[in-house]
Amino acid sequence: MIADRHEENSTNTMTAPQFVMIPLQAKNISTLTPHIHYHLAFRVLKATRMRHKLTINQCIMLNGLYIYSLIGRSEFTVNNAVRFVGYWNSVRTGNIMKGLIDRGYIVLHSQSGNRPYYRLSDKAYRIASELYDDFNASCQRWYSKFNLSI
Repeated sequence: MIADRHEENSTNTMTAPQFVMIPLQAKNISTLTPHIHYHLAFRVLKATRMRHKLTINQCIMLNGLYIYSLIGRSEFTVNNAVRFVGYWNSVRTGNIMKGLIDRGYIVLHSQSGNRPYYRLSDKAYRIASELYDDFNASCQRWYSKFNLSI
């Protein structure tokens, strides 16, 4: 039998998601804090990126090196940076570091033989401080926008 072409189609095109994964511990919003922070990370990085004309990878690298310096490693080699920040290959990390060195965010501190040791400059520490402030402000705005409290 041929269907009537003028018959109205159903307007209900919504289908239930079939593979939704809800964490068992997600009984309240506070257990989703890491997910919320991942969600907000790029929003936070946007302001710093625009202000200082940096890429996201440069911001992540500076933040990782800032953490590295806080745990007692004030100077570092490119290999140490690659191992600590951890998700780029050495060529890519070298290019990111070269860009940060050229712009004065990472400075040569000393040299042992042919191995250069670097430190973060004052500009890099200011950016890390801005990231912290921007993150807190963005989180508070986002939480209040959705009437959440963590």
